[in-house]
Amino acid sequence: MKWLDGGLPLAAKFSVLSRPKFGESLSGDAYFIKHVHNGIFLCVIDALGHGSEANKTVVTALAILENCYMDDLADIAATCHRGLKYTRGVALGMCRVRLQEGIVEHLSVGNVELRVYQGLKEQHTICFNGTLGMETERYHVSSYPFTPQTALVMFSDGISGKFKLSEFLLEKTPVEVASYVFRNFSREYDDATVLVLK
Repeated sequence: MKWLDGGLPLAAKFSVLSRPKFGESLSGDAYFIKHVHNGIFLCVIDALGHGSEANKTVVTALAILENCYMDDLADIAATCHRGLKYTRGVALGMCRVRLQEGIVEHLSVGNVELRVYQGLKEQHTICFNGTLGMETERYHVSSYPFTPQTALVMFSDGISGKFKLSEFLLEKTPVEVASYVFRNFSREYDDATVLVLK
């Protein structure tokens, strides 16, 4: 597990589990997390396909994010779209958690999903159609409350979206939640990544 606690009013802890498709040594999935002023930026990336070519694409995406993660989410998506033009392209989901304001901003293009839990209330967020680097529909940033009861679960399409999180499980640590989802709902025939923050 990785911990983030920069003396902010709402500490946040997170866990990430990620692996390539079985039989592959390199993954077309990746994640990117930064502790920034007043919060956290987090992202899950899923390149089209799998194997070495998909891995090259996510390495390019990570390099782009390293230079623009402080920008607005819509601007980050536009920068990635331009920078990935001659690659396979990626699905990308990202959040900026503003801890002091109690807000999480979200934008997802392609099939990287985010679920926001407020206690037992589960919210499926919008994933806009498209592939960054290739073609996208118009997208916009959404905002949700972030409180001590909030849990965020972001995952690539190598994780089945059929999971349900019980009240008991949502009281567990991020690593326990991520382990449950990954162990029971990851697909062997695809790269898989799940990120949990609470």
